[in-house]
Amino acid sequence: MANKKTTKKNYTKKKTNSNGQTKKKYTSNKKANTNQVKKANTKKTQSNLSNEELLNNILTEKKIKLVAKEKVKTIYNYENEQHYVDLKKQQAEKAKIELEKKKKQERLEKERQIRRQKEIELAAAEQKKLKEEQERLKKEKEELEKTAEIISIFELQPNKKQTKKKKVIVKRNKKKKKLKKEIERLIAWIIVIIVGLGILFGLLKITTKVKEIIPSNNITLKSNVEDIEKAKLEEEYNNCLTRKSDEKDETEEVLNAKEELTSYIQNNYKASVAYEDLTTGFNYTYNASENYYAASAIKALDALYIYEKASTGEINLDETITYTAKYKWDSSKEMSKKSYGEKVSLRDLVKYAVTVSDNTAHQMLISYIGKSTLKEYAKSLGATSTLIGGDNFGQINVSDAIIYMKAINEFINNNEELGSELKSYFVEAELNGLELEDLGIKAAHKYGEYSPYFHDYGIVYAENPYVVAILTTEYKGDHLAKVQDISKKIYELHELYQENRKNICNEEVYN
Repeated sequence: MANKKTTKKNYTKKKTNSNGQTKKKYTSNKKANTNQVKKANTKKTQSNLSNEELLNNILTEKKIKLVAKEKVKTIYNYENEQHYVDLKKQQAEKAKIELEKKKKQERLEKERQIRRQKEIELAAAEQKKLKEEQERLKKEKEELEKTAEIISIFELQPNKKQTKKKKVIVKRNKKKKKLKKEIERLIAWIIVIIVGLGILFGLLKITTKVKEIIPSNNITLKSNVEDIEKAKLEEEYNNCLTRKSDEKDETEEVLNAKEELTSYIQNNYKASVAYEDLTTGFNYTYNASENYYAASAIKALDALYIYEKASTGEINLDETITYTAKYKWDSSKEMSKKSYGEKVSLRDLVKYAVTVSDNTAHQMLISYIGKSTLKEYAKSLGATSTLIGGDNFGQINVSDAIIYMKAINEFINNNEELGSELKSYFVEAELNGLELEDLGIKAAHKYGEYSPYFHDYGIVYAENPYVVAILTTEYKGDHLAKVQDISKKIYELHELYQENRKNICNEEVYN
């Protein structure tokens, strides 16, 4: 029994073992399968999630790019629209100008046609009048001829008695005429004799008076001769003062003054200086070969070009330029008060560029003239460094500055109305370093400044006017006072030369 139980137990154990094993195997396989499925699912979900994220990222990137593109497009479209609007405005203005020109031409053509029509009508009326007049004269002639024929038919022959009477009257008239002529001749002779006697009497009186007058006349003649001699000497003296400078003028005193001025500038300033007497041509230069950035100094050339062309009729000073954004520039006192689309005359632009050194006005004038045109114009005057460089200001040296100012002085002297107008701009111009206020001496000038540069050049209206150019790299500190100091030194040299010339002329003329 015990064996049976044991066998049974073993059997059952085995069974259970076998079942358990099989069960375990099945369950473990099942578990492995479920785990694999789970892992696969998680991988799928992860891959799905990563794909979605990628898609989302790609979509967001695309959206960002599209938004950026749209922004760029809108900015570009706005700029294009703005440009298009500007173009349209320009086209509209051009079309308006063209239409006005066309209308003007049509109006002129109509006026010409009306004039021609009137002329034709007047000519026709004149011809009609002439024909009428000719016909009237013809009729009158015919009537006169008829009356002449009638008179010739009915005219009576004169009597013999009447002819005799007429002959007697004619003879009497002839005798009367002869007698009248003889009387007239006699009267004429009497008048001649009386006049002759009067002349003789007058001559006698004159001779007695002449004898009395001769001594006093000698005195007046002497004084007249002296006056003539004085006038001649004075003329010689004035001619001597105005003659061109030569070696005689380079006295030791003048040469020493030049040397002192050179050493003074050299020791105190970084500058180039040029001076020239406008009457005699006496001159002085220091560091003349140095080129500087011109800055606003170039604006004097703009003004000269515009006014010279206006004097020849090539330019109308009332012609206007439309102010747009492309011309806008810093340091524009007058043009900053204007708004875009406003029209400004050439006359005002020159005034602004010279008096307050307006940079926007300068840009508009350069655009109107043309950079290459202004450059060629300066070359024609003899300048060498005009508008060298990348901008609209270029370079300048003292030789070119003197050339510009001599040309401006010549224009002012040769053009009464426009010359005085241009002169007023240069005299009124701000930051005047050449004016000698304490001596009451005015100067027409143009300055230029852009750190480290400060320049001033112009015409000084002393008793004997002269031109001077002072170009510096002395922008730091009181740059205007530095230029004024050099200007005073130049004036002292000028006055010394004038005194020296007077002494030379005194010796030459009055010995």
